[in-house]
Amino acid sequence: MDIGRLQGILQSEIDDAIGMLDSETTEERGQAIDYYLRKPYGNEVEGRSQVVTGEVAEVVDGALPQLIRVFTSSDELGRYDPVGPGDEEGAKQATDYANWVFYKDNRGFALLHDWFKDALLEKTGTLKAYWQEKIDVDEEVYKGLTDNELLLLMSDGTRQIVAQETITEEVSSPAGAISGGTTHNVVVQKRTKAGRIQIDVVPPEEIIVSKKATCVDDAPFIAHRRLATRSELISMGFDADLINSLPNYNSLDFTEERLARYSPGEEPFDQESLDESMQEVEVYECYIYVDFDGDGIAELRQIYYGGQQILTWADGSEANIKTDYIPFHTICPLPVPHKFFGQSLADRVLDIQLIKSTVTRQILDNIYLINNARSEVVEEQVS
Repeated sequence: MDIGRLQGILQSEIDDAIGMLDSETTEERGQAIDYYLRKPYGNEVEGRSQVVTGEVAEVVDGALPQLIRVFTSSDELGRYDPVGPGDEEGAKQATDYANWVFYKDNRGFALLHDWFKDALLEKTGTLKAYWQEKIDVDEEVYKGLTDNELLLLMSDGTRQIVAQETITEEVSSPAGAISGGTTHNVVVQKRTKAGRIQIDVVPPEEIIVSKKATCVDDAPFIAHRRLATRSELISMGFDADLINSLPNYNSLDFTEERLARYSPGEEPFDQESLDESMQEVEVYECYIYVDFDGDGIAELRQIYYGGQQILTWADGSEANIKTDYIPFHTICPLPVPHKFFGQSLADRVLDIQLIKSTVTRQILDNIYLINNARSEVVEEQVS
């Protein structure tokens, strides 16, 4: 498939996806956050009661500990069962490793808390589990190295000299002969490619999905739209020149959920780093079914997309590979059949909180007027 056509298909899917533009789902999620944080409704009258009750917070925070207790009451989040004779030891090791990865290497308790809370408050919680590879760059200083020692140091191919000072010393012997010795002071950068299983809770507004999807597995298109620093993307292996050319503008910072989540003056998108390497750009990690090889059968592909173009790796190849795994795992408290987004517990009590707040305000206003009654007189009609 022509790259231009593939980019057009991706852009079309992104523009039409749920979560990309304001919709009823995004508005309801933003409203749920406002109600949870007990923000004003916008119908307040100066001089009258402006109290906001907390039914949404009570139902969400009340259900959350019960859910977490189910998964943390045991040392094992999950267990591998042997399927045949001699599998017992392997199953035990797999169980121990999986639980270590989740609870120890990835802050498992915090992941469960955030995953469940997103679902209870914003309809759907999304967990992303994937193999993360990045390049770590460390700087090392060596002094007084001989030629052989310097050659041995650079032989593994992971180090690059960024600064070097060569010193030649002349030593006179008692017989009058002069001999020389050479040493090197060097500063090297060591680049190490590291990989590990990474598990993240994805904010609901960062997941965009096809309107035809009913779950992750049958989604013809689903993507993780996120902000990443240029430094992070380069360390992941993307072409540095391309990453540095991507625009800073993004639409993610202006979603209903993000605007509701942060208080005025605390929005992280209000401050842009003066260091270009730490500036954030919008990148899409897309999973799409498309007939790329032209055999008439659509296959699942993972494509990184940003700045309205497919990103490329440092070696010049495109970030477009065939895959059989979508790394997203979603939960919903109250699923709606044949629909990707169901309902949250917050959706069930939004109207109750508004009603109780309204009634409470009227009761308080009435008490204020009774307890602080004021007399009114008409001029020229009283002594």
